[in-house]
Amino acid sequence: MSAVRRNSSAARRNSLFQPGAALVGAPLTPYSVFRGGVDPRSSRSRSPTLAPPSPRTNQSAAAQLGELRIYGWFLLAFTIAYLGFNAFTIVGSKLLIPEQSGSEILDWIRNDRYYCYLVPILGPVFVFFVFFNWLGMKYFRQNA
Repeated sequence: MSAVRRNSSAARRNSLFQPGAALVGAPLTPYSVFRGGVDPRSSRSRSPTLAPPSPRTNQSAAAQLGELRIYGWFLLAFTIAYLGFNAFTIVGSKLLIPEQSGSEILDWIRNDRYYCYLVPILGPVFVFFVFFNWLGMKYFRQNA
């Protein structure tokens, strides 16, 4: 029991995370510095300078720009349509549908105070859930 206690107290004293702890001895040297008989000027001690090409780098810049423009216009059109639909459900349905239209469905839409806010808020919440799910999967795969 006392040997375990002595080792744990020695480990605590040598920890760099303790207040007042410092590196003793020579300053830190980078990993690429001469170690174990490898000359730092040789090709074995240097990182490769070129990364392997990505599959998308074989596409021309014009093709990439055209694809991005299509995605941009689609995103803009979808955003305008979504905002227009939301404006109608929140404000327009209350102003444009007459007081007593004679239809139960239209009267329910006009007098609704819950679903007219629920449906528009589901879009951004859905996007955030999908994004964080994707991000969590990326972190999981990177650290696995």
